[in-house]
Amino acid sequence: TKDFIDANLSVRVTLDWYFDAMERGLAELFAEAGEEENLEVCVIGHSIGGWVARAYLGGLGGSSTAVYRLARERITSLVTLGTPHTSPESALVDQTRGLLREIESSPECSSQSLADRGVKVTCVGSSGLSGKIIT
Repeated sequence: TKDFIDANLSVRVTLDWYFDAMERGLAELFAEAGEEENLEVCVIGHSIGGWVARAYLGGLGGSSTAVYRLARERITSLVTLGTPHTSPESALVDQTRGLLREIESSPECSSQSLADRGVKVTCVGSSGLSGKIIT
């Protein structure tokens, strides 16, 4: 498509399968936990999974489900492993076709925004998110 060639893919449209999979997994977790009020959830994402999780937590999936609302209350940490958090400006080709750039430019997906909502972000072997080196 033209959006693919121009590296302007939409996060909401392109990553919907990932967002749906996250919601299904979270729905199962919440169903098992029942009414447990002190449930705290840590999301762990490797590579693309790290920035998909950031996009989901930042609301780029466009979800308005009860699962998403509960996830925003219960997810207290995000750990990314080997996740590229910034789109390389000098790359000949944007391999994420604009997806990472959209996530990176969304204020709601920033590490500061997540921290303001009570989500601790830890990056291992990753780059591009600002924050404390040791927490």
